[in-house]
Amino acid sequence: MEIRQLIKNLNRERGITFLVSSHILSELYRTATRYILLHKGRVIEELTQQELDGKCRRHILIKTEDAAKTAAALETALHTANFQVMPDGAVRLYDNLDNIKEVAAALSQAGILVTGLSLAGDSLEDYFLHKIGGRQDG
Repeated sequence: MEIRQLIKNLNRERGITFLVSSHILSELYRTATRYILLHKGRVIEELTQQELDGKCRRHILIKTEDAAKTAAALETALHTANFQVMPDGAVRLYDNLDNIKEVAAALSQAGILVTGLSLAGDSLEDYFLHKIGGRQDG
């Protein structure tokens, strides 16, 4: 913890950049501000802390035929704007994580056919394993 804090302080106060290579992804997540994911010696992705947070943030993943209608129903029925419509039309809802049944009921009452509804979001380790195509034990 002390080393992690020292690295953060030196970066913030003196502008020193550190390159840390580690398999202890939970520690990296607490320290790093930019990530380069490597697999078998190749760069598979570069991203900032903010981008990683967006990809790993816990949410309800909603798939329907009409993302605009889904967004309107979330705002009206659940009184939330804490969601994001993704480029593929899926909707990430960051509220109501403990009450997925209420979300399903609200969408159904709005006449929306739900084709997928699941909790999603990963740790850095989960995200990395997903990016490389699964667990690589051995």
